[in-house]
Amino acid sequence: SDVGKSTHMAKIANSAFPGHCEEATCDQYGIYSTGKPSRMMQESLVWHVCREGLGSAAAVKMYREVHASKHGKVRIVEILHVSQESKAWNADPSNRACDAPGSWYCPGQYPPQLRQLMGWQEPTAGNAESSTHRAEYEHRVARQRGEAPGPNGPGIPPGSYLDSCQGCRMDDNGDALVCARCSFPPHSSSAARLPRARSCPNEGRVDNIRGGLECTPMGNEPGIPAGGYRSSCLGCRLYANGARL
Repeated sequence: SDVGKSTHMAKIANSAFPGHCEEATCDQYGIYSTGKPSRMMQESLVWHVCREGLGSAAAVKMYREVHASKHGKVRIVEILHVSQESKAWNADPSNRACDAPGSWYCPGQYPPQLRQLMGWQEPTAGNAESSTHRAEYEHRVARQRGEAPGPNGPGIPPGSYLDSCQGCRMDDNGDALVCARCSFPPHSSSAARLPRARSCPNEGRVDNIRGGLECTPMGNEPGIPAGGYRSSCLGCRLYANGARL
């Protein structure tokens, strides 16, 4: 869906304009495994348009549909309220950055108002939109940094979860393991908790299983039957005098 594809767009945008996401993967722009959107996703234009259509309050201020294919799979919109001053600036040949005088290779440049909006140059006194955008951007960056998981605490158990979980610490007087975020691609990572983590077998090791914390099973016991299951199952043993696996 377009919502799913937009997560890749977020990563690309964050690589060009760092700070939109708190980390390079834009993990917190997405959908949790429960189906609920993250706050960053829920605040996005993509989410509102995909959920409510182009008639949503967020879209009607900026776009007007000009074409739709027979089954509505392709829709083309016109951007409203385009700055005529910026359009005229782009159309002026003197504003093209040619690689040499008289060259045919003359890529365009972003107009001054957009450059000021993106923070690439200082805004002029009358560009209130740029100042507002920068203030909102800096507020969002500060909020995301404040919500980022901190370092892992002392005394946490070993295990593979350490490669995919962040902000882990012991809770309940050292009995429960709590992590601020555990990844579960392609979903946004979310908090996870394992009660009685100290009681885990196999040297107390813990795994991240689909975004949740689980004790690592013991290895397979000797003497179990042959089969492909042995490459994907753990903790296998024979019981009932060897009659059951």
